[in-house]
Amino acid sequence: FNEDGSFYPFTSFGQSNNVAVVLEETEPLLEQTKIIGNISPSYEIAPWLRLDAQLGMDWQRIRETDYESPIADPGGGGNNQVRNATVTNMTTNATLNASRTFADVHDVSVLVGSEYRREFVVDDEFGVEGFNNPFFRVADAASSISFFQGNNTEYRLLSGFGNINYNYDNRYVVRLTGRYDGSSRFGSDTQFGFFPSASVAWRISNEEFFTPDFVNNLKFRASFGVTGNSSIGGSGTAVNNFAARGLYQVAGSYQGTVGVRPSQLANPQLTWEEKSEVNLALDYGLFNNRITGSIDVYRANSDELLLNRPLPANSGFGSITQNLGEVRNQGIEFQVQTINIQTDAFEWSTRFNAGINQNEIL
Repeated sequence: FNEDGSFYPFTSFGQSNNVAVVLEETEPLLEQTKIIGNISPSYEIAPWLRLDAQLGMDWQRIRETDYESPIADPGGGGNNQVRNATVTNMTTNATLNASRTFADVHDVSVLVGSEYRREFVVDDEFGVEGFNNPFFRVADAASSISFFQGNNTEYRLLSGFGNINYNYDNRYVVRLTGRYDGSSRFGSDTQFGFFPSASVAWRISNEEFFTPDFVNNLKFRASFGVTGNSSIGGSGTAVNNFAARGLYQVAGSYQGTVGVRPSQLANPQLTWEEKSEVNLALDYGLFNNRITGSIDVYRANSDELLLNRPLPANSGFGSITQNLGEVRNQGIEFQVQTINIQTDAFEWSTRFNAGINQNEIL
């Protein structure tokens, strides 16, 4: 503050850098109403067969205002920005689970299911400025409209998935998994992608020929899998739901008439990012698991990465989203944990891990 009690002007135009002005002459407000509901029925068809389902709804209403008095915004005579948004997110899925044991040594479990998700967002914003007094902040009390905009966005996801697990005598384990996912964010020709994975494990310490007494757990693991990513451009509200579509923009005017112009090129071949990874590992436990750890060697290739490719200016467009990038990530990781002291009243354990990693843009 100045000596006379007025706000000290930290900038030549406005006083937005003065924390006292921000505290006393601005009022950001966020009101959020959120309703979450889930229903999860389950039916046991047989002792070894069960049907599970879930229906979930997540509804949000958001009202956000950001008011600056004429003191905080002398150039505009005070302003108020208002945002109203509703978000509706619905998810439903169903799974069929089967699990059986044969001859006391063959454990088999199977799961098949499907999932559907829909998110719908409506977002309207406007700003007004020029208030004659600090008592009224509604739009009718302002002198002019500074901006207004509104949009709605939607995306849908449809998936089918399944996995099979087989365990023989707690020595050999095999797991097979597959997903078939479709997203409305991609082109009409390439909306669906198939993402399989497989893993095997061998618990060597459970074999009869394995005799070292100080080794109580020794397991070898190997896996390969492919995963898909549909987040184009970011996460949350920053995700682009329409990168594959040809878009038109309502903007500008000619002799008082609003016009429509192309704003984005269509890419019907836009599709999922894919990450394929192979992993070899060894888990161990020594001296009744007083020393445990693992050694992992892996290589992951990420391709079809979603990037914006610049276009020549004379095309009329700045860029187009394409599956362009490819990255390789490989390395080895070590982990060891020791229980140094363990009593009824006190325990001291130590964990150490280290990794060597190489990243390469291909």
